[in-house]
Amino acid sequence: MLIVVIFVLFCSNIYASERNIQLENNLNNSVFLVFNESKEGKFTWGTGFFINENNYAVTNYHVVKDNSKLYIGIMRDKNLYNAKIVKADESLDLALIYVYGAKNYGYIDFENECIINELAYTLGFPQDINTNRPKYTSSTGNIIEKNKEYKDNYYIRINNNVRKGNSGGPALNINNNCVGIVTMGKENDTYLIPASVVQNFVSDVNMSSKIYNLFIENSKIPYNLKYYLV
Repeated sequence: MLIVVIFVLFCSNIYASERNIQLENNLNNSVFLVFNESKEGKFTWGTGFFINENNYAVTNYHVVKDNSKLYIGIMRDKNLYNAKIVKADESLDLALIYVYGAKNYGYIDFENECIINELAYTLGFPQDINTNRPKYTSSTGNIIEKNKEYKDNYYIRINNNVRKGNSGGPALNINNNCVGIVTMGKENDTYLIPASVVQNFVSDVNMSSKIYNLFIENSKIPYNLKYYLV
């Protein structure tokens, strides 16, 4: 009997380990770099993430505003894709984007409920202080306030440390569901757009199928963007 119990526990641990690895891979692939090319040919970047299996994703409005072209970079496999804005709202600082030709990278679900002091961790691509390139980073903290009013909007506050480049990235709970999107912050004081606001923002868009446009999908992507995917 003891041998059977040990064997079951051993198999359970293997399964849990494999599941955690798969989950980590899905999260790492779901979160990506958003490159905004201005009309002057200059690049800025932020973070975005897939929200369904049909290549729809979200980020901040301020990450993609005033763009002439939009590109997505997947850090794990170094792939770059063309993208377009489907819907944007400056007052909410939200943008829904579509990524052309992307593989099935997985996506992140939303969760509307959050609790004060609940664990929250952010994923994104802040600027590395040594290389000035984006670096995939996670930051762990807690939810410290809900319904924080600021300039006619309500936010979730967390005490995670975020930096330039984190904008548009998800804040996840212990279930690995997104409770909000990073919109602004400073050291240990970060504001999130609540998941409920994001879901309401995209609710009137039909995201049930992929969009095919071979011209956009195969449009040339600046080679120098590969420099950032290291």
